Amino acid sequence: MKPMVSSSESVQLWTEVLNIVGGLVLVIALIFLLSWFLRKSGRLNSLASNRLNIVCSRSIGNREKLLLIEVNGREILLGVTATSINHLYDFQADNGGFAEELDKVMGPGQEDS
Repeated sequence: MKPMVSSSESVQLWTEVLNIVGGLVLVIALIFLLSWFLRKSGRLNSLASNRLNIVCSRSIGNREKLLLIEVNGREILLGVTATSINHLYDFQADNGGFAEELDKVMGPGQEDS
């Protein structure tokens, strides 16, 4: 035998279901709206961008490149391929950075031609 459900109980059940679904839709919409606002205002990446800066990028092949990045005042040279990232050299900020290090390696008086 089927239990009999009155129309008022059925309406009450649908009202509760709609309240729950409406609340879920509202929460999801707020999450999307907040993430959109943070992306547009730039606050989502503000912490990373303050400490990490790509100074220079040079392609040395189809899928290989050199990156010179600055992290908290230090310059770091990275080799980047499709499958890995390798630390190549760490330039100390107090010794003038990449230009002075290159002069040390090349020797005084030598210029690029």
